[in-house]
Amino acid sequence: MATPFKELLSGHVKLTVWRNSDGKETWNSITLARIYKDEGGTWQRTPHLKEGDLLDVVALALKAHELLRLKEDSPRERPKVTRQVRLG
Repeated sequence: MATPFKELLSGHVKLTVWRNSDGKETWNSITLARIYKDEGGTWQRTPHLKEGDLLDVVALALKAHELLRLKEDSPRERPKVTRQVRLG
C-alpha cells in the first residue's frame, strides 16, 4: 500500500514521493503533477506539464534525489574509501 511520504512544490509542479510496502520490502515511487485553479477557483491537478515547467521538474527531481539518498544512506552502508584522489 502506498502512502505519501513527502510532497515538494516548485512553481506549478508538485512532486510526491510515495512510500510503498508489500510486507517484505519497502520502496519509493515518484509522481509529478501540474497544479492549477480551474474557472471556479478549485485546485486541480493534471499529469500534463507545460514546456515552461521543465526547470521546475529538474529542480524537484534533484531535491527528491537528495532527500531520499541522504535519508537512506547510513555510514555502515557506504563503501569504504581505500584511496582518495585530490582533483584540481
